Amino acid sequence: MGFLERWRKSRRQRKFRREARRLLASLFSRPDLSEISSLRPDQYPRAVLLEWKVEEEAVVEIRFGMIRHPKPLRVPGVRHEVIEVYVYDARAGTVAVVRSWNLTKRGRPGGAPKKADPGKSPP
Repeated sequence: MGFLERWRKSRRQRKFRREARRLLASLFSRPDLSEISSLRPDQYPRAVLLEWKVEEEAVVEIRFGMIRHPKPLRVPGVRHEVIEVYVYDARAGTVAVVRSWNLTKRGRPGGAPKKADPGKSPP
């Protein structure tokens, strides 16, 4: 692959990345966002664009993730930290959670992870 081909490919990917970011911004500015998902407009700055799907020279699906703090615990100073990965189908206008990891199951949020027991296999 020559320089010109690599340059064209990078320009094309850049175009799709801009379109995906624009679609993600428009998702968070929708007035019915709370009706179609658990997201809120003020969470947009935490959304991280992961990948996008292109069909017929247009972005049709966006995968993005964010760290959420869904519900405070009764213990002062401790909150859940959850990483969630969403898929936004731009054609259908739907948002779905495809993966979720609760980070607080391994100990206190922000703390060092527990050391593995040499006799046990990792989870």
